[in-house]
Amino acid sequence: MAPGIVAETGRAPGRFQFDYVAVKSKGSVVVDPIVIVDASLVDPSGLPPGAVAIELGIQITETWCKASEKPAKSFKRELRRRSLGEHS
Repeated sequence: MAPGIVAETGRAPGRFQFDYVAVKSKGSVVVDPIVIVDASLVDPSGLPPGAVAIELGIQITETWCKASEKPAKSFKRELRRRSLGEHS
């Protein structure tokens, strides 16, 4: 199969997902809807004029393989929800 996006479901601004294949991997990416949150949760002193505090959830699942093998090793990572402007 040629590298690229092989399937898409959903649409922004709702939840959407796309599945892909690459040379040595395949996987999917799920993007949850953007949620506007209270700006005081991001920065109690307030955000700059015109700025909006948001929350975004992304989940990435990927399986890798050697070039001569079928995908065997799986990796799944969900980026923790965090508000824009929050520092780790």
